[in-house]
Amino acid sequence: MRTILCVASLVALAACSSEPAGLLPLHTVLDGLPAGLDVRFRVTPETVSQHQSFDVRLEITNTTDDTVRVVTANGCLAIPNVLRGNVRIPVQGSLWGCYAAVTTHTFAPGQTRTIRWQMSATLYDEQLGVADGAPLPKGRYIVQAEFDIYVPGSNRKPVVELQLTVE
Repeated sequence: MRTILCVASLVALAACSSEPAGLLPLHTVLDGLPAGLDVRFRVTPETVSQHQSFDVRLEITNTTDDTVRVVTANGCLAIPNVLRGNVRIPVQGSLWGCYAAVTTHTFAPGQTRTIRWQMSATLYDEQLGVADGAPLPKGRYIVQAEFDIYVPGSNRKPVVELQLTVE
């Protein structure tokens, strides 16, 4: 099982990997998250059949002795996406409904918060032309958790990503 483990920093671009050779590289950019947050991201299993379920898990731990706050543009701390060629694919379980309000997410010292998305290699009808319940086409996808925060001077939000293969 591949796992991303990165510690966010305000000034550093963080990336780490334990991927086997031949797989698409991970993309991890945590600039803008407060220092002291340990971010772990997993997709299990990494290879699925069409219509098969898979688990996406994001764990964030405050490794400091102080309270850490993350301010997002909506009620969600992170937003799940499944991408293919930089296009969001409507995969069952990736639908998100965040209320529109600037929200402060508070982490006490040592606190861990886990967000879990149970997904399926199945499409849902997000827009006209997508057959609800159709199998996710075979191929490689990127599963990501995006932090919807404003990062001054950047047009990219903090994100962690892993590959998913549909056979």
